[in-house]
Amino acid sequence: MPQGRRYSLAVRAAKLVLPLVAIGLLALLVLLARQTPEGEPLRFVTGEIGALVETQQLGRPRHAAVTDDGGEVTITAARFVPDPTRDRVTLGEDVAATLTMPDGAMYDITARAGELDDPAMLSTLRGDVIAVTTEGAVLRTEALRMRNDRSYLESLAPVRIDAEMGFLEAGRMEVFTSPGAERQTRIVFTGGVRLLYTP
Repeated sequence: MPQGRRYSLAVRAAKLVLPLVAIGLLALLVLLARQTPEGEPLRFVTGEIGALVETQQLGRPRHAAVTDDGGEVTITAARFVPDPTRDRVTLGEDVAATLTMPDGAMYDITARAGELDDPAMLSTLRGDVIAVTTEGAVLRTEALRMRNDRSYLESLAPVRIDAEMGFLEAGRMEVFTSPGAERQTRIVFTGGVRLLYTP
């Protein structure tokens, strides 16, 4: 067979065979892609996506306000969700708050849960509430309430304050600005006050 004819036949065969090989490789890739991967499926993903779709929530939200008397209130949480039974009330988990009084006194507060009531202008923190003051004193209670419109803090349960000078226990505590001198912080303890002073 002449050299030119053999070359022509080889080219024709290549034109026929190569497309068939390409189609075969493509079909093989598609079949491999459709195979189920080995291992246990991530069953929790579907539930988490469903919960996110059904529940309105904010991750790592931050609420900040300036009070009428010049103080500042800041509240953050791991997440906030709307209260299903009360309008414009938000529930938070792993809450941290900072209350800065007009005279510069500061309270850094943490709690397991919190509630922001916009109509009442109140924020309530509950569960292992710990507040650290500017002077380093540590306050512990089960519930605290702050106002969002003025510099005000009150305990809703008995409190204990530990400081370098000793400790103080009381049934209730209020922190507010003095009416006569708006920039001065006042603290009032009531309800079975017990003070141990260590010089």
